Amino acid sequence: MKELLLISQDTTFYGVDRRQRGALASLLRQLDEVDGLEWIRLLYLYPTTIGDDVIEVMAESRKVCRYIDLPLQHSADAVLRRMRRPGNRASYERLLARIRDRVPGVALRTTLIVGFPGRRARISTTCWGSSAPWSSTTWASSPTPTRRTRPPSPCPTTCPPP
Repeated sequence: MKELLLISQDTTFYGVDRRQRGALASLLRQLDEVDGLEWIRLLYLYPTTIGDDVIEVMAESRKVCRYIDLPLQHSADAVLRRMRRPGNRASYERLLARIRDRVPGVALRTTLIVGFPGRRARISTTCWGSSAPWSSTTWASSPTPTRRTRPPSPCPTTCPPP
């Protein structure tokens, strides 16, 4: 096996079901010692749950790819609150600065939601405009309600034009 992808809805929650703090960082350290394994790629590290321990392992590891898929989803605090997301723009910017400082050359990818009901701003506001704190890849999509992140009522069936 040459490459191992660790993927889940939120990979940073690894071990939480067993009440093990730092389980992902510990797993990565163990995987770093596996002979024949060349790359370990982590997918979907949530901005409010990625810990400094995982960032440090990524910086120190010979095998963990310097690639973070971090679904920020929006940059406007008011929209993040309406989406029931726990983070905010300032906390995201601090996290991104910490990652870039500790993991030189890291590739950052994010997902942003555009067209959230009631939001009329342009995509440039969603994406931080030209001051975007990442330089790799951004993916934007329409919102899909979930049990935890239902849009507030009433919700129009179509979004108004910007």
